[in-house]
Amino acid sequence: MILVSLLAMFAACSRNDSHVDFPSRSAETAFRAKYPGASSVEWESAGVFQKVEFVLNSTDYEAWYSVSGVWLQTEYALAYTDVPLAVREYITNNINYPIESWKPQRSAEVLERLNYPLWYEVELKNGNEEVSIWADAEAYGHYTVTEDLDRDELPRSINNFLASKYTNSWVTEGVELSDGSYVVNLLDGNEVKQVHFNPLSEWTYTGWPVSVADLPAAVQIVLGGEAYKDYSVKSVEFQQYPNEGYYHIILENTSLPGSRTIWVNIDSQGNIH
Repeated sequence: MILVSLLAMFAACSRNDSHVDFPSRSAETAFRAKYPGASSVEWESAGVFQKVEFVLNSTDYEAWYSVSGVWLQTEYALAYTDVPLAVREYITNNINYPIESWKPQRSAEVLERLNYPLWYEVELKNGNEEVSIWADAEAYGHYTVTEDLDRDELPRSINNFLASKYTNSWVTEGVELSDGSYVVNLLDGNEVKQVHFNPLSEWTYTGWPVSVADLPAAVQIVLGGEAYKDYSVKSVEFQQYPNEGYYHIILENTSLPGSRTIWVNIDSQGNIH
């Protein structure tokens, strides 16, 4: 699946009539409300989080919840022909992996995360070689993944960093990209975050989505200024770097042909970086 759970799990447990420590009542209630038609339900404990595997519409799913019942992430498969057109066009026109040699597999994976747009993983094969393309529905954001990594396979310095900075987090995905850098997806409290490392395994930044309504007043003032009067906010991610942090804001001008897209970085005091 799209980068399956990366840590060895605690013993699995199916929900039955006997008392069990998980799923928590809050997590199970939230799960049943979100997926009322789920069958073959099995729960697992994952640190302070809870993972549930189930079948819905003849498709295997994995979903993650906090103990308090906050849905955090879901993964499932779909046919490649059902992947958004923009993603398929990006793959077809990818000069690094020409479609004549690199063939997309028949099924792809979908990654749903709290407050994130949908992302898709498509595996390409050329003989015995393979890579995966990660992309959002418009292929605006995309990665080329050369290797999926279990947490035990991540560089030791990355594991040490995660253990010290995100004490009660849980890694769900880890990958090495084509440029040698690393991206780690993790659950942290009631948030889903992406942690980025350079090819030397040094932390570069951590990002997580932010709603427009939650932007600081100083940032909203900048966005409401003359420079951006023709633009609307497409997405916002807070990016925390070792010595600074700011809001990475993608803006779209839908009044122009081609929907011109730009981005700007603004800190909480309204300074543009």
